[in-house]
Amino acid sequence: MHTTELGARPPPRGDRDQASPRLAVLIPVYNAQSGFERSLASLARDGERFDVLAVDDGSAPPIAVPPELPFSLALLRLERNGGITCALNAGLQQIIAAGYTYVARLDADDQSLPGRFAAQMAFLDRHPDHAVVGAQAEFVDAQGQPLFQSRRPTDHHSLIRYMCYQTGLVHPSTMIRVQALREHGLYSDAYRGAEDYELWLRLSRHYRVANLPDVYVRKEVSASQITARRMGPALSRLRLQLRYFTPGSLHAYGAVIWSLGSLLLPRKAALRIRRWRAGPAERAGGERAG
Repeated sequence: MHTTELGARPPPRGDRDQASPRLAVLIPVYNAQSGFERSLASLARDGERFDVLAVDDGSAPPIAVPPELPFSLALLRLERNGGITCALNAGLQQIIAAGYTYVARLDADDQSLPGRFAAQMAFLDRHPDHAVVGAQAEFVDAQGQPLFQSRRPTDHHSLIRYMCYQTGLVHPSTMIRVQALREHGLYSDAYRGAEDYELWLRLSRHYRVANLPDVYVRKEVSASQITARRMGPALSRLRLQLRYFTPGSLHAYGAVIWSLGSLLLPRKAALRIRRWRAGPAERAGGERAG
């Protein structure tokens, strides 16, 4: 294992050879040392070859890297906290310049389950027309007790319909084709709280997107976070639905009406509607957590 403080100039793409891992795992972290260590421990249980790039988004004290990791880890420190979009884009700029084929996302506090990277790389290798592949996720509380599992669509066409209403990919479960980012850009900072949703919508105009049917990520959330995530960044979501509006789709009209309702309805009523639209497992999990 080696740890590197990456400087302002990333390594050039020509520095990579055929023996180097094709995959980089991107982990932004801010004031979450213990969660970061849990995430790294989960990666250590995966037998796939990969490098890790952690972006310390101005933590105080600075994030420390545990010793004796079974993979190469580079730590990029940002001088001040700039938020998740800034941290992700700083990391992606390094990853693109270094010539990786794929980048997998993971957040501090979340755990990647064994077999995830092999399954997602195999999928993207077989489907060069896909830019992103996610997976199902198990949501757990602070004690690690299961709350619910995601039930997101797996094929492109079903996901496109789903994404008329909200993001169809669990962000830390995704693996992205680096070439797609090189061609169509990184995360936008114009949609607060919905930077991943915007990226998936943008990439899906040029590539296909998919989810694996299996659970490959364990995501820790509190009851308040579940409610916040289910209500979502309603204004950003509405702006995105209008920006990527498809006049020929009835779902596009329904999504705009639904988002307007989320903004205008009382919070409890909007939450009931969203729970009704959720899958049975997610609906039951949200009721237990609430």
